Amino acid sequence: LTEAVDALHEGLCLWRGPALAGLDGAVIQTAADGWNERRLVAQADHAAYLLALGRHEQVASQLMPLVAEYPLREDLVALLITAQYRCGRQTDALALYTATRAHLVQEVGIEPGPELRALHHKILNNAADLAVQASPDRMKTLRAPSIPRQLPAATRYFVGRVQALKTLGRLLTA
Repeated sequence: LTEAVDALHEGLCLWRGPALAGLDGAVIQTAADGWNERRLVAQADHAAYLLALGRHEQVASQLMPLVAEYPLREDLVALLITAQYRCGRQTDALALYTATRAHLVQEVGIEPGPELRALHHKILNNAADLAVQASPDRMKTLRAPSIPRQLPAATRYFVGRVQALKTLGRLLTA
């Protein structure tokens, strides 16, 4: 999963602007639309894999501009809602669902799909399967802090330790 995230990230970093920008023609535009769709699918896959690794903060920040650009993409909206919920932003997640639902009804005349409705229902019921899953990457950051195991600094003088010095002297001669 980590390798897939890294590979998708590398590929997405190579992308610059819309596909075949500046070229005209129906065939070119059809090809460009296909490439742009592939990019969106790769971005959604990347976000889903990051969520599986417990990196919901990263997903939330990456998907906000995408969802603003493509508000009718229910897959992207569902990923962002999940990320917001896992970040402890339940109110934002529910507000995004409400806004998406209103937008779908107004623009297309349909209700959200079953996946988005089920996600909304799970958030309202605080479903356990929406909780952050502990992954190996996440566990590295959740370990208890290490306790220093160093010797104390050397003391320069034994002032006021006459009894301790006598005991040490006896032990050394014995």
